[in-house]
Amino acid sequence: MFSIADLFLGIIVLVFFVRGYLKGFLGSVLSLVALAGSIFIALNYTSDFYNTLSKVPYVTSYPVIALIIVFLISYIFLGLAARALTALFGRSIVLSNPLLSLLGGVIYAFVTILVISVVYTLLKENGVDVDHIVSSFDQSYSKRVIDYCNSGFNITEKVKEIFNPTVIDKALGK
Repeated sequence: MFSIADLFLGIIVLVFFVRGYLKGFLGSVLSLVALAGSIFIALNYTSDFYNTLSKVPYVTSYPVIALIIVFLISYIFLGLAARALTALFGRSIVLSNPLLSLLGGVIYAFVTILVISVVYTLLKENGVDVDHIVSSFDQSYSKRVIDYCNSGFNITEKVKEIFNPTVIDKALGK
């Protein structure tokens, strides 16, 4: 059954498909590498920055702020490097193929669907019932796609593993 959630999430996926198409294959892949690298850096090096940040008075949530700052700074630098590499190599005849641009759109759309699945899983794991927020979400096509991603990629277990308090505590140096 088609619901308002299908329309809303479909528009989001379509917007990211167009963005990926405009970036092309190389730009999409390098953007994903920048995002994955930023997550890796944030989870592994937040504790170093946390020790420095804890010297600042009047801030109560040092670990969260440190994680966000490390992620943002690393994403900015890795994103700039990805753009530079895309500008350097993206103009070549081989990489400027329209079919590769289409593949870039597919990559971005796929990653958007995975991110939506992760957000849904996080909401569900924290006790938020999306069916009460969005009417007939349980029968929507979006729910079917999210369930398919969750079952195929085992997102629920991976989200639990990544957001396990011991992993977060280790990243924050506790």
